[in-house]
Amino acid sequence: MQFTKSKDIKVGLRRHLIGWMFLLPAILIYALFLLIPIGETILLSFFEWDGLNQPIFIGLANYERLFTDRYFWLSLGHTLTWMVLGVLLTVGMAMMLAVLVEDGKVRGRQFFRYIFFIPHIMSIAVAARIWTALYEPSYGLINSVLNLLGLESQARIWLGDPQVALPAIIVAWAWHLFGFLFVLYVAGLQGLNRELYDAAHVDGANGLQVFWHVTLPSLNRVHTMVLSLAIIASLNPFGVVRTMTGGGPFYATEVLPSLLYEQGLVQNRLGYASTTGVILAIMTFVITLVFIRLREHVEES
Repeated sequence: MQFTKSKDIKVGLRRHLIGWMFLLPAILIYALFLLIPIGETILLSFFEWDGLNQPIFIGLANYERLFTDRYFWLSLGHTLTWMVLGVLLTVGMAMMLAVLVEDGKVRGRQFFRYIFFIPHIMSIAVAARIWTALYEPSYGLINSVLNLLGLESQARIWLGDPQVALPAIIVAWAWHLFGFLFVLYVAGLQGLNRELYDAAHVDGANGLQVFWHVTLPSLNRVHTMVLSLAIIASLNPFGVVRTMTGGGPFYATEVLPSLLYEQGLVQNRLGYASTTGVILAIMTFVITLVFIRLREHVEES
C-alpha cells in the first residue's frame, strides 16, 4: 500500500514536471517581452535619464513633477474623453449596424458584413491618411459636400481647429475599429435563441420592444467583451493621433500615449516618460480588472 502511494506521488510529480517543461518556453517569452520591460519601466520612473548619460536616482520627483504638469492633465482629460466618446460611438455604431443586418429585412447580408469589416482590415495609419484627406479644408470630401449643400458656414479646418480636432480624429479611429466590434455582435446575434423572438412577436411586441427587451439583455456577455476591448483600445490611440495631428493643434489632441512619445523620444526625458507609462499601465490594469469582474458577474447571473 505504501509502495503504491509512493509510486502515485512520483507519477504525479513527473506529470507536473512535464507540464512545466511545456510551459517554460511560453513563460520565458512572456517574461522577456512583457514582465521584464514593465519592471524596467517602473524602475526607470524613479530616475532622471536622457538615454546617454548615467541615470540619476531622484525618487518620486518624476511623479511629483508629472502631477503638477498641466500637459499631463490636459492629455489625461483628452484620453478620458476619447474613452467615453470613442467607445460610445464605436460600440453604438457596431451594435446598431449588426442588428440591422442580422435582424432587419436586409438583402445581401454577406455583402454588408464584408463592407463593414473592410475598415478594420487596413492598418490604422492607412485609415488615418484616408480621413486626413477627407478632412482637408480645400479639396476634402467633407467640406466639398457641405459647400455643395449650401452649408459653407459649417465647413471647418477640421484638423487645425482646436475645438473640433479631437472629435474629428475620434471619428476616424471609431471608423477603423467598429468593423471588428461589428463582427463580434454579428456572432453574438447568430447565437441567440430565436424562439424568444417568436414568442415576443406572438405577444404583439414591435421591433423596438423586441430590441429593448429581448436583443439587448440576451447580448449581455457580448456587451461586456466588446466594451472591454473598445475601452482598452481607446487608451492607446497613438497611431491615429500621431498620423493625423501629432498631438496638435496647440495640444488639442494630445493623449497619454502621444505625450509619452513626446517626452521620451523627442525630449529625451526617458525617466519622466516612464512615469507617464506607469500611470497609463495602471489605468489600463484597473479598467481591465473592473471589466473582468463585471463579466464574471454577468456570467454568474
